[in-house]
Amino acid sequence: MSMPSKKSAFTLVELLVVIAIIGVLVALLLPAIQAAREAARRSQCQNNLKQLGLAFLNYESTNGTLPPGEEILRDVHCPEGDDCRGNPLFVFLLAHLEQSNWQDQYQFRSTDGGPYRGWHRFQKDHGGSYENPLDGDTLMTHAVDTYHCPSSSRWLDYQNRRDYAGCAGGNNWALDGTFPIENNFGERVYDDGAFLINHPVGLRQVTDGTANTLAIGEYVHPHRDGAGAGHGVESVGGPLIWYVGGRCKNPCEAAGVTDRYNWKYDSGLMTAHSPINSTQYPNYVDPSYLKPHFPLVKPNRMKIPYGSDHPGGAQFVFVDGHVVFISDSVDLDTYHSLSSIDGEEIVDTSAL
Repeated sequence: MSMPSKKSAFTLVELLVVIAIIGVLVALLLPAIQAAREAARRSQCQNNLKQLGLAFLNYESTNGTLPPGEEILRDVHCPEGDDCRGNPLFVFLLAHLEQSNWQDQYQFRSTDGGPYRGWHRFQKDHGGSYENPLDGDTLMTHAVDTYHCPSSSRWLDYQNRRDYAGCAGGNNWALDGTFPIENNFGERVYDDGAFLINHPVGLRQVTDGTANTLAIGEYVHPHRDGAGAGHGVESVGGPLIWYVGGRCKNPCEAAGVTDRYNWKYDSGLMTAHSPINSTQYPNYVDPSYLKPHFPLVKPNRMKIPYGSDHPGGAQFVFVDGHVVFISDSVDLDTYHSLSSIDGEEIVDTSAL
């Protein structure tokens, strides 16, 4: 008679060992998977910035200058007072981002057929609001995918936001080391960058070299003038919306006239004055956005920092259209020098 064979099986110890090995492998692989995903998101963000670079260079080819950081016409945008809000940079770029149909609908015209009194009137005419960026018609809630960084983890419900901002400078200091210009809004303003209010910049004016001058960079910090429940609350803030820009006080002088005393960027433009990813809101409720190893920046809407959700820095497109990731530990003198179009500094961009 044949004896019955014994069936082999895992012992409890063997099973626990296998589970432990699988756990170790998962722990080793997960960071690599996350890093690969972030690399893909960062690559898409880089492509967005390249598209923005092509857009403003195509605009320059057609018009002879870069688009203005904001166009504010006295007779159009502030006929009844001194709060002048015109047409911002990211509206001018739409036609060069295969978004002509949306720019045609914008058309800088109000519902009664007359010219808009700027983005603020545009917002009101179409049912939008600061407090709820999802209010309004399809123009208000329209998402421009090129304006989104896929790594951005904030305000994902607000698809009409933008995660990039034009650079208005950040390097024109007085000889004694103090900042010379305080505008009529009681804030300090830079006017040495590629995108300014009412002063469209020609490429010949970029004497520092188009490959050495910042144009547009990433921006994820909450903005005091951003949309949402935190609008107007300096310690909270909110996201930037694609059609919202800055303003000036009447009279907003024409191009070629120094009117920086009247400018206020609000959520239209940024400067490269404050360190990348520096902490702007000391009382902000989300501790993950407080970065204590960077200097604390006194809240000022003209000096809000560039930043990103990419580890270690942010991406920028330069005036010539190339894109560079700049570390948030970059030398500040170098960073400031990159922000100006004609500061005559010598910058080694290979060190970025």
